[in-house]
Amino acid sequence: MRHTVKPLAYVRYGDDCLLLFPTRRQAWQVRTAATSWLYGQLKLTINPKNDVVIKVSAGLHWLGHAVTAKYAVVDKTTTRRVLARVNTSNVASYKALKLAKWPKTELNWAVLDKIKDILSPKA
Repeated sequence: MRHTVKPLAYVRYGDDCLLLFPTRRQAWQVRTAATSWLYGQLKLTINPKNDVVIKVSAGLHWLGHAVTAKYAVVDKTTTRRVLARVNTSNVASYKALKLAKWPKTELNWAVLDKIKDILSPKA
């Protein structure tokens, strides 16, 4: 990808990828070529819902993150899910996420609440 297409930047996670180009025209040219190559060589199609070309300034939600020109942070839906699922065995993994400031500090309190619920006698 980096050597053939030469985007300004790209991010890949499994079969999802995000490519950045200096112009919309270049993005459309690469999109057309990549779509043709994927179908011609691998018989793969791209989901039209996820096949978009947008300005970076518009921002986008991608793989549970809000991505803009200045930052990428875990989005609100995923943050709520993290706070609901955090416990003593996974808190370190969740702390490694790029969470906004408030949820990052809230992780320890959420774990303490879960421990308190486990230790408190049920009436």
